[in-house]
Amino acid sequence: MKKLTIITGLILIGIVIYIQINKNELSYYYEVFKKYPKESEIITNEYTKDYDFAYVKTYNSYKLNNSSDILNSVYTLLNNGNTNILRYCSIKYNDCLTNSYDIGSDQTILSNINNFVHPYNSFSQISFKDDGFMNIEISNDKIYSDDLIKEINTKLDSIMNEIITEDMTDEKKIEAFHNYLIKNTEYDTTKANDLTDSTHSSNTAYGVLIEGYGICSGYSDAVAIFLNKLNIKNYKINNAEHVWNLVNLNDKWLHLDITWDLPKDLTPGSDGIRRDYFLITTSRLKELNDNSHSFDTTIYQEANNS
Repeated sequence: MKKLTIITGLILIGIVIYIQINKNELSYYYEVFKKYPKESEIITNEYTKDYDFAYVKTYNSYKLNNSSDILNSVYTLLNNGNTNILRYCSIKYNDCLTNSYDIGSDQTILSNINNFVHPYNSFSQISFKDDGFMNIEISNDKIYSDDLIKEINTKLDSIMNEIITEDMTDEKKIEAFHNYLIKNTEYDTTKANDLTDSTHSSNTAYGVLIEGYGICSGYSDAVAIFLNKLNIKNYKINNAEHVWNLVNLNDKWLHLDITWDLPKDLTPGSDGIRRDYFLITTSRLKELNDNSHSFDTTIYQEANNS
């Protein structure tokens, strides 16, 4: 009994010493606990992807330990279709707020993260707020409004009923949509040369599917929405000048670029179909050597081995 009493005393002394040494950290996490008494339920919407990528992953913990946690929190916010997400910085992560504001002001990083989420969940601006903890908020300038989404979905469902049959393989379904867009849309050279031109919404899936005019961002969004309807893993790849799709077909990641399969002399309704950029490997993409399909291999890592 005496031995047990001594051990108990030593444990209590150890606890007191630990509290004294770490009182600032314990006080900080006590404040965290008051604000975050438990992990909140994750809210998703019908366009949330249930799979992750090499560059970004779903991150449901409140605690930010490094810059990857910040990136993943932004992705989680976007992917789930939420308007804000609360996080707190680990007391040992000294650069947390600095890194957060750096990421929040870097449009290239935000654009890259946007590529991994469903187009309907993508936003054009993200803001960060610091109230002693960190609050990631997303502005209300969503790229696709609810009305646009409803109209696009109605049109896309109609197209799919027209060109897709149950006996088709996924590749044949993608080919049917690829061919439909080539036959029924035009590349909007006016918009491509002046993004402020408002004649058509060619930079969105609405312009492609409803108006029949598109540029690379519009075509890639239309393809991404179509692939998500088929539950086919995908994301968009972009560089400073161009954007296209990466598709997971039969466990292999392949490139698909409708824009570059649009022959310059092809008019809507013609039968000529180009397939140079239809579900090709990265190796083949490099062989084409067109100077428009370079990409950051540290971000779009799934394409590295195809």
